[in-house]
Amino acid sequence: MTKAELIKLVAANNDLTKARATAVVEDVFEIIQNNVKHEESVTITGFGSFKRVERSAKSCRNPRTNEMQKIPAHKSVNFKVDKAFKELLNK
Repeated sequence: MTKAELIKLVAANNDLTKARATAVVEDVFEIIQNNVKHEESVTITGFGSFKRVERSAKSCRNPRTNEMQKIPAHKSVNFKVDKAFKELLNK
């Protein structure tokens, strides 16, 4: 599913215009991004949680050239699926 398809479904399911649904979806994404950026986890019950994590520097080998490369330390996002969502997937 793409973002455009998600917006279309939100508009249809909630009797909203496409513009209003776009604003709602964009706001939700922006809120999640800003909270995770500022090191706050975001938990959506029944769906999952987003958490900022620090990845340490590491070395790896490029499979094409067999050359060693260094990957610097960086920040990333971890998503953990909620138990209810996981159970729904496994039914």
